[in-house]
Amino acid sequence: MRSIPMGSKSVVDMIEASSGVHFSGFHMDGLESRNTEMGQPTTSSTEKIYKQPFVIGVAGGAASGKTTVCDMIIQQLHDQRVVLVNQDSFYHNLTEEELTRVHEYNFDHPDAFDTEQLLCDMEKLRHGQAVDIPNYDFKSYKNDVFPARRVNPSDVIILEGILVFHDPRVRDLMNMKIFVDTDADVRLARRIRRDTVEKGRDIGAVLDQVVEHGLGHLPFTEKQVITPTGSVYTGVDFCKRLCGVSVIRSGESMENALRACCKGIKIGKILIHREGDNGQQLIYEKLPQDISKRHVLLLDPILGTGNSAVQAISLLISKGVPESNIIFLNLISAPQGVHVVCKRFPRIKIVTSEIEIGLNEDFRVIPGMGEFGDRYFGSGYDCSMEILSFRKGILAADESTGTIGKRLASISVENVESNRQALRELLFTSPNALSYLSGVILFEETLYQKTSDGKPFVEVLQENNVVPGIKVDKGTVELAGTNGETTTQGFDSLGARCQQYYKAGARFAKWRAVLKICPTEPSELAIQQNAQGLARYAIICQENGLVPVVEPEVLTDGPHDIKKCAYVTEIVLAAVYKALNDQHVLLEGTLLKPNMVTPGSDSPKVAAEVIAGYTVTALRRTVPPAVPGIVFLSGGQSEEEATQNLNAMNKLPVLKPWTLSFSFGRALQQSTLKTWAGKKENVEKAQEAFLARCKANSEATLGKYIGGGAGGLASESLYVKGYKY
Repeated sequence: MRSIPMGSKSVVDMIEASSGVHFSGFHMDGLESRNTEMGQPTTSSTEKIYKQPFVIGVAGGAASGKTTVCDMIIQQLHDQRVVLVNQDSFYHNLTEEELTRVHEYNFDHPDAFDTEQLLCDMEKLRHGQAVDIPNYDFKSYKNDVFPARRVNPSDVIILEGILVFHDPRVRDLMNMKIFVDTDADVRLARRIRRDTVEKGRDIGAVLDQVVEHGLGHLPFTEKQVITPTGSVYTGVDFCKRLCGVSVIRSGESMENALRACCKGIKIGKILIHREGDNGQQLIYEKLPQDISKRHVLLLDPILGTGNSAVQAISLLISKGVPESNIIFLNLISAPQGVHVVCKRFPRIKIVTSEIEIGLNEDFRVIPGMGEFGDRYFGSGYDCSMEILSFRKGILAADESTGTIGKRLASISVENVESNRQALRELLFTSPNALSYLSGVILFEETLYQKTSDGKPFVEVLQENNVVPGIKVDKGTVELAGTNGETTTQGFDSLGARCQQYYKAGARFAKWRAVLKICPTEPSELAIQQNAQGLARYAIICQENGLVPVVEPEVLTDGPHDIKKCAYVTEIVLAAVYKALNDQHVLLEGTLLKPNMVTPGSDSPKVAAEVIAGYTVTALRRTVPPAVPGIVFLSGGQSEEEATQNLNAMNKLPVLKPWTLSFSFGRALQQSTLKTWAGKKENVEKAQEAFLARCKANSEATLGKYIGGGAGGLASESLYVKGYKY
């Protein structure tokens, strides 16, 4: 820090020296009233002396040490009444649209602040009036979550913030201005600690900061920019040939941050796998063909021993990338790893936010963050939370070839690969629709399909911050010894398939078990067989890096009432969570996809509020709070019914320890399918219908849906008796 001459003068002396005419009748020595004329008092003993407060502005970059400087000033002014006003308190509330893109919102821009409110409150304080300063919540991005802070008039007002010097009207209020200047690398380390611990921001936002900082180390040339109005500005032009390379799997956590900064950037991947106990590492790579001509940002959040980093850098150099063209970005580093990399590659640049104490006996960074891939994708937890993003849900686009054939037949479209691809492309490229989705479940064919422009569907989803998922079961078969009940198949080579799907970009999986309600069903055999199958699937997924979505569906077929459905649903869920516990599945790294509790298809319908009550009660009795979220299937309900029921659940005034969202297939696609009808000229209208359903269900996750999502099509029943998936 600089520009603060604390050594030679006290803050009191500095304030007194700089007060001048602005400091009318105010003296720091005991706050005495001074007369401008030869010792004569300026007022009578009965007149109230008005003292205008002394205003100090403290500005500087994020995490530069402004708060520390303010604390130092307050300590030196221990005899005075001092109040601190933070510019951070005056952030705007984010709109619903801004919340869906909060990762793109720039909190370091002047427009992020309510400057008019800041000016109003400062003027009141300067004129002796108390004010209520907002208490901004950085988790909800609102200023009405916590009570406002009452601030009374004081002798000295310190106004602190990154941009308090930007507006000239705010600057004119200040009698003294202090700018705190700190090295950018130091500020980055401080900011990451502050944002994660104090402000509760997720690790994704922190990774954004690391990537942005790393881009500042790229070579550039100065360039003049002339605006359309003729204004001339001096700027910089970064190198055009740039790519990222992530070290699977933890490095993939930084990919979205890089894409946010550099739209359309090419990103390669390196997989480094330690085989057995002999220390040998097998390396698989997929890199841009012209990588030797590019500057490379190597992405890996943790630099521990440095062995993986050396392997990755050596591979890049063997592909022709000059050592000086590699910038290694990570979140935290051990000194041993930094030494190993720098000794081997002295011309490489390393950008890190923190160098930790060292390594423990397991060669983990101390204190570190454990296995970052497991932390970020969680053996599931953080990936589960990513899928459960605020006001978002999942699109189930995992229909098998046979199932989607039935959907296409309903609009007289042939079931061929090109038509299946066209429908999926329509959905995945709908303008703005993906902003309401956090995940999409794909069928194996779709996982490897591309748009008509040649871009893989997986990349389309990832670039829109949507997590790709994959259906891994192989459908149901009849369970021997039962009355037509079923079990789910697909365990053959499931682990190997999960590894392949992970390499292809999938980050979560789905497995569906089916149970029916009849006078003697579901049988205990069917319940236990399907519960154990779901548990086996879940642990295999977690062992291979995929978040398991557990789907025990109780079918709606039959004349049973809602109480019978609630009873069966509770029995099934209890068995499922007993089996998951027996298999040592990490519940925090799973999601549940259950049916809603509804009357049977041949019974009278009931109100959404009744369905909500029975469903939430069944879940509260059986689903542990460790499960981060529940994403409902629609189960043959109409689009409107499914949305209204989800909305009613989220409005229910009872404790719900999990996020309640949606994982709809037909209830998100039916209006779209009918509107499209397989015709290119209908694509735009079909995408509008899809956007309407996505937005409607997004509102339902907040309990704010008011109905009327897509007209008559949304109210058509989707129930098919004996429907085979």
